[in-house]
Amino acid sequence: MTKSWWTRPAADAMLSAMSTTFLDATPALTLKALHTRFLYPFFFDASTLDAATTALLALRHREHGVWRLEATPHELYRQELLSTVEQFLFPAGDGACRYLRGVEATVDGWLRSPTLVEYPDREKSQVPLAWIPGVQIELFLSSNGVGLLSLGVQPDLRRIAGQQLAPDAAKWFNYRLAQQLSKKTPTLFIPHPRDDPEKSGRFNPNTPEPPAVDAPFSERLGALGGRFTLPELVEFLLSPLQPRPAQGSFSLYTVARFDATARLDREEARARLGPFLSGLAQIEEPTHVGALTGEVDVEQRILNSHHWAGVGFLGAAHLVMDQDPPHQFDEQRMPSVRDKYFVPYLLASLQRLILARIRDEAPASVRPRDDQQPQFDTTSNQLHEDLLNFAVSGDFFVVSSREALNRFYTLARQGLRVPEALDNVRRALVDLDAAQQARQQLALTHSVNDSLQTVAGVQRKVEWLEVFFVSFYSAELSHILAESFGFAHSYTAWTTLSWAMFGGGLAFVSLQPWKHGHSEHGKKPEKKEQPGRWRLALPIVLVTLLVALWLAYGLWSRPHSSAHATPSSPHAQIPADDLLAKEQITDRAEGQERPEGERGLAVGTTGQHHPQANQ
Repeated sequence: MTKSWWTRPAADAMLSAMSTTFLDATPALTLKALHTRFLYPFFFDASTLDAATTALLALRHREHGVWRLEATPHELYRQELLSTVEQFLFPAGDGACRYLRGVEATVDGWLRSPTLVEYPDREKSQVPLAWIPGVQIELFLSSNGVGLLSLGVQPDLRRIAGQQLAPDAAKWFNYRLAQQLSKKTPTLFIPHPRDDPEKSGRFNPNTPEPPAVDAPFSERLGALGGRFTLPELVEFLLSPLQPRPAQGSFSLYTVARFDATARLDREEARARLGPFLSGLAQIEEPTHVGALTGEVDVEQRILNSHHWAGVGFLGAAHLVMDQDPPHQFDEQRMPSVRDKYFVPYLLASLQRLILARIRDEAPASVRPRDDQQPQFDTTSNQLHEDLLNFAVSGDFFVVSSREALNRFYTLARQGLRVPEALDNVRRALVDLDAAQQARQQLALTHSVNDSLQTVAGVQRKVEWLEVFFVSFYSAELSHILAESFGFAHSYTAWTTLSWAMFGGGLAFVSLQPWKHGHSEHGKKPEKKEQPGRWRLALPIVLVTLLVALWLAYGLWSRPHSSAHATPSSPHAQIPADDLLAKEQITDRAEGQERPEGERGLAVGTTGQHHPQANQ
């Protein structure tokens, strides 16, 4: 006996209304199946990829492994895929990405039939839920530090009356499960036998009691009556990675299958399906205003008469239709679109995440550190290296040998704004380089200014020494000249001091050492006015005049001597009487008495005041 989708009467009435009218004046379209991948994009530390992979493989739930590393992906993933793209997404060894799948024996028990989704609305509406066979849980990790977790679920049509869906019910299913806010997040649970009216009094009394609402997640997951949410499941699955979410809600990849009445070669069908495609790609609830009839608000393309695809920033949607008359490919079309076309969308999503990570890390390189200096060099170089690595190994312009897959890949990149993100990152790195060069130039300028200040300080000290040297050598030169010309001792003394003061003062005024090294930091020095020739000649004339006056007065005022005396004779200025007295004292000391004639002769030869010495 099949059960109604929603157990509340009000919900049954709503479902009936949505099932009978898709547009008021036309019969309802029949939605035969809905497969949705709930995608959780995130960032993680790329340096821990190997360690994180090992930790994921070691994750357990009730002693059972959760993850396994998939060496060979699904056949539809690799079908008609270029080898370079396959090597990037599914490398044989250690490559750019890691592909992990949930262990079927473990994850099947988490959503075993009958699993229900309870919406947090007033009626507590419940929807039967099941894994998508062969998809279930998948994890795609990139060495660039980004990842994508895929949870493939579907409404359990086996437990829905008529085994068909209303399009608006499909919107509710996607919209409600995509929410990550605690007040809007639906809960998943496996009903306990005691809560099933059909099994009242017929269940095993030894059946364990439902776990408490606040029990540990591992106890609630998969237990009868245990309630959990998709965000809790994501946190458990990725706990070894310690991820950082890339956005506030799930992204969705949806494939909806209609019967043969929804043929895209008919304008009427396109007008009715366009708003539905737009709503799925943008994760809109049925009560949302939505697009106009016949309009599609997302990037979209009709790939063939039985396949319409649309991509928005938060999701992608495929509408596939059965053929008329029925064809054997009708049953294969949905799995093919769900898996084969998912690979181009996966690649575009990873590209967007890689660019988003580079863009998010760029501002951190210009924020000041503790020493108030941004860390430009290492961060900027790493960002450039990441962008180059992305351009070389991850920025593909085609992904398949089949044109339809390449068209959808281009559509996915446009819907996810990958080209715009790439241009934005490149401009940001160009601006970052310009800021780095400007800061380096500023640092170089400060360094040069500091060096100039040091040189100016040394120059100031040297100029003070030069003032002293000029003063000293002025005094020394004047003293040497005064002694050479026989200037008076008193005149020599005070003029030597005067020349020292004059030379030092002249050098002090000329060099102006007090002005060097006191300019403001960073202020452009004032341009000095070049002195004229007359200003240069005036000090020379003045010094020459002073020297001439000094020499003239010194020569004029020096002591007078005899006409035969020369300045160089040591006895020229000694009187003859003094010489005679000195000779007498010397003779007495030697005990010898010189004859008077000889003494007179000696005096006569020395001085000219004793003529009797010549007689």
